[in-house]
Amino acid sequence: MAAAAASHVVVIDDHALFSLAVAVALEAGGRHVRALEVADLGREAAMIEAALTPPPDIALVDLDLGRYGDGRRLIRPLTRAGVDVVVVSAIPDPRDHELCLRRGARAVLTKDRPLEELVALVESLEQERRPVLDT
Repeated sequence: MAAAAASHVVVIDDHALFSLAVAVALEAGGRHVRALEVADLGREAAMIEAALTPPPDIALVDLDLGRYGDGRRLIRPLTRAGVDVVVVSAIPDPRDHELCLRRGARAVLTKDRPLEELVALVESLEQERRPVLDT
């Protein structure tokens, strides 16, 4: 049986240390991870274009991108392109989380959760993406 292809994940966050830590944790599981340098991109449209080149399987999106934008505006364009969006945010407002889910995010995880929880969530989404083979 052939090994499953490694998933591609993009991290969109304005905190480089957070992005790097998440990327290292996910790469340890064999994934291909890109952490966007949002400071270099500036606008949400540029972030969407960069995130989709090449298209990832999963995008981890922060809601508050500081002076660089609003992550809420990234959810619909990414999901319309077939990307599973996971919101990873320090914003604890359940109403805001519900809005993200209505816009198409697959899940919302607050940044006070353990890193292992985020890795497990990504693994769960990967399992859902894998085709079931009839043996």
